[in-house]
Amino acid sequence: MRLHADLLRARFLQSLRGRAKENLIVRLSPAAAAQPSAHPHSASSSGMNSDGELLGMLRASAAPIVWIGGSEPFAQPAIGNLARRIADSGYTVFVETDGVLLRRRIHEFRPVSRLFITVRFHGPEHVHDLRSGQSGVFRAAVEGIRTAKLSGFLICAHALIDEQTRLEDIAQLKEYLAALDADGFLVSAAPDAANTAKRGSDSSRSKVSEARKLIANAGWERLSRLLDSQPAPAPDCEENAGEPHPPQVHEKRAREESVRVS
Repeated sequence: MRLHADLLRARFLQSLRGRAKENLIVRLSPAAAAQPSAHPHSASSSGMNSDGELLGMLRASAAPIVWIGGSEPFAQPAIGNLARRIADSGYTVFVETDGVLLRRRIHEFRPVSRLFITVRFHGPEHVHDLRSGQSGVFRAAVEGIRTAKLSGFLICAHALIDEQTRLEDIAQLKEYLAALDADGFLVSAAPDAANTAKRGSDSSRSKVSEARKLIANAGWERLSRLLDSQPAPAPDCEENAGEPHPPQVHEKRAREESVRVS
């Protein structure tokens, strides 16, 4: 309810400023390679390390939601602190992860009502592991969810939909996650499917729309549509975004990569 109220307030303020078409979600890609961005709400890695510059950028956007995604955020050493200082400033923060490092890193976060740990899935266990190219990835994510829930965190699942997705698999996934007491369920087009949909694929749009009906919650349906309508980070930020990697690969990337806002 508070998030819905924040979105209504943001739309009202944007209309007063004559900027009604501005994004309501700011996407941060903390594991992307540092390079110049043409996006008006962007910052370098040095900017991300400065509370004043980061929060100034967020206030300039007037967006109430901050989505931290892209390549694996949980591989970034300071991700817990980044999420904490943004949430403490009054923004609702979604930190998206494949779940591989969730159990190991969750202690670095603080369970607050404005933070949603968001785990992406392609479907139930057999589908998710097959699509990920690794066995045991689904179970690792589930164990991370259980640990986070026991620690008092809010958990949101993010189902990625493309041409290969079966609606019955998404229904099965939702039922399974409901038994784990997941707090939210989002459905949006996978990066490749989103690009296809923009080119006019009726089948892609139809499948995402049908999958979204399975959410059965007006608030999460609206947020799913909003997430799909907002521009995603540049392609280099989304490289392998839906594919989990072993923890050592995550940690190697964390040492090599810095932060980008998109």
